[in-house]
Formats: sequence, structure tokens, C-alpha cells
Amino acid sequence: MEQTSFTLGDVEYTVAKLGLRQWLELEEQNKKIIDFMKGKSMLDASAAICSYLSIYTKIDIDTLKTYFWLDIADAYISILLACIPKISFPLLHGKTENQSPISWDYEGRTWYLWSHLIASKYGWTLDNIENLYFEDAIALIQEILIDDQLQKEWDWSLSEIAYSYNKASHKSEFKALPRPSWMVGMNKIKEPEVVKMPVSMMPVGNIIRWKQNEETVH
Repeated sequence: MEQTSFTLGDVEYTVAKLGLRQWLELEEQNKKIIDFMKGKSMLDASAAICSYLSIYTKIDIDTLKTYFWLDIADAYISILLACIPKISFPLLHGKTENQSPISWDYEGRTWYLWSHLIASKYGWTLDNIENLYFEDAIALIQEILIDDQLQKEWDWSLSEIAYSYNKASHKSEFKALPRPSWMVGMNKIKEPEVVKMPVSMMPVGNIIRWKQNEETVH
């Protein structure tokens, strides 16, 4: 990735590759910033931005509040851009709206969930996973989830509940196991409907349609 830099308190910081854990912490904090901005709570948003920078720079939040606002904004944007994956992973574009909260969820759980998946698959330590470049981690998580889904589909196809009896056709019909939205892909573009051409738009004179032999259409 192309490295960028910013300056805070006369100290220059270079935005290098972000590890998975830090990236997840920054993304979680950035969601709070966006929510505050949507609610027009600008004081809360400003405080959240300082918390965001503190995650990356380890500078005390009270100290960050004393810096020039333009330097704070430049630092925030520099880190924010570094957090954007260069690859458009389908996993990150799945539909998440209208999902009910779960009772065992908590702030920061995503890191433990992701590290659990990677450790279970590859046997890596938490230190290895924490410092894994976040784009590599996203790619691995996606492949792990794909393997898991395909295995579920195979097991489903072998079970009786996958086949329902159609009374109309008197046959058993296979019902595929639903896939998560990010695995479904985009809908196919429908072909244009065939419509009759108005007489007023018909070309004047004879129409010659090319076949093996010429045919004149009046």
C-alpha cells in the first residue's frame, strides 16, 4: 500500500500496514463517529475522533484535544484511508440491516470472533493473528466461511429435509440451503421486453429481411 503520514504535536507518524486487531478497533470506533455525525452530535463526534486517533497513536485523549483541529482532521483522514481495503471483498458487502441484537454480543467481540475462526482453522496464536495484515485476514475469513457454507450445503443435500414432496407433480423436489447475501451475488440483468412497434415508427417503404432468399415484407 502507498504510505501516508501526518503530524501531531510536532511528531510525524507514518501510516503503515494495519494489523487485524487494530483495524477492527478503528472500524468499530469509526462506526461510533458516523453515528454521532448522523445524529448531529458534533461534540460527541469530535471526542470520538480523538478516541479514534488515540487507538492508532497511543496519545492520551486529553492531549489530543489540545492539538490544532486541522491537524486532527488530517490525521483522522490519513488513517481512515489506510483502513479501506484495496480489494472489494464480497464478505464486506453483505446485507446486515434489520438484524436483531444477540444477547451474547459485546463491544470488541468481532476481534475475538475473527481470531477464533482463524485460530480454529490454522492453529495460529493470537499474537500472529493480531499482527496479520487486515486485508489478508479478511481474505482468509471469507475463504473459511465459504468452506463452512459449502460443507453445510453438502450435508444438507444428503438429508431428507432437503427434499419436499410436491403434491401437484407427485415428485420430491430439492430445496437448496439458503446462502448468505454476500455469496448470492448480483441479480442477473433482465433482457428487454419485446414490445410491438407503433405504426407511426415503422419505416416507410418495403422492408427487406435477409434470409437464405430475400423476402419482401409489405
